[in-house]
Amino acid sequence: MKPLINYGVQVLRKDAATDEPITVIVIGMERSGTSMVAKMLENMGVYMGTQRDLAVYEDVEIANLLEQKKVDRQKLQSLINKRNETYGTWGFKRPSAINYIRKFEKYFRNIHYVVPFRDLMAIANRHVISVDSNLMHKMKFVNRRYTQIIKFIDKSKHPCMVFSYEKALVKDIEFITSLANFLNLPLSDDLTQRAKAAIQVDSRLYLKSTRTNRVAGNVMDVGRDGIVSGWAKQTNSMQPVSLEIWVNQKKVCEVEASDPRPDLTGQNMGDGRFGFRVDIQSHLEPGKINTVAILHTKDKMGFQNSIQSLDLTRD
Repeated sequence: MKPLINYGVQVLRKDAATDEPITVIVIGMERSGTSMVAKMLENMGVYMGTQRDLAVYEDVEIANLLEQKKVDRQKLQSLINKRNETYGTWGFKRPSAINYIRKFEKYFRNIHYVVPFRDLMAIANRHVISVDSNLMHKMKFVNRRYTQIIKFIDKSKHPCMVFSYEKALVKDIEFITSLANFLNLPLSDDLTQRAKAAIQVDSRLYLKSTRTNRVAGNVMDVGRDGIVSGWAKQTNSMQPVSLEIWVNQKKVCEVEASDPRPDLTGQNMGDGRFGFRVDIQSHLEPGKINTVAILHTKDKMGFQNSIQSLDLTRD
């Protein structure tokens, strides 16, 4: 009777895989379980990007390259080549990549897609709770998005693992085993437990990242002269917020986002005094690619473009 048990997992086109190391791309509907998979893969030893958002496990470095108005394909290929040389199996998670990733598939080696499917009502209701939206509108939106995702999977020529988020929660060991087999990953008892630890329903950090009173903002510039500038504002308050500046995974200073920015006035932001400007030149390492992160001091959360690379390897 075992073959009749529904574990909520199906693998498509596994015979399309090559002998090269795998690039895992986690895509799908937002709030469907993509963050859980990305965290699980990292716990199993798969490199998922050092510049990810720690709440939703998205690789900001890859996303910034792929989502430019005019994608720098040479820079994208250079980053991919560097990761290919450094790691065996590696990957990234970006739900919205389903809108454009097909145009860039040729740059990646041996793509394996992982796509979760979650209860439509649960996803729509998470939107309602997080951003106070209309339930019926969101249910219709999720339905349309799922139709788009199914069409993408159907037309893809690459190996793809689709799974039920709800089944993964209740049959976690079976799901972890299926994921490891799909990606040719070793699976010891220790790795299984580490992967299992990633299965958290509505984790505190994730809920913080989706709530309505989160900090919004944008890092407008990270210059080679060490000047970092931008703006940040708590969405339900006009009080200035405090930000932490991190360079190469070390906190170097704090700054209050209270400088005037004329470009913000007239956008429901009062007098626009939510800007910041800070000099981090003394903390940068010459001749290296530096990672600069700007986080909300209270929640340790980022916002648009808040984690960036500053390449000082060139003159």
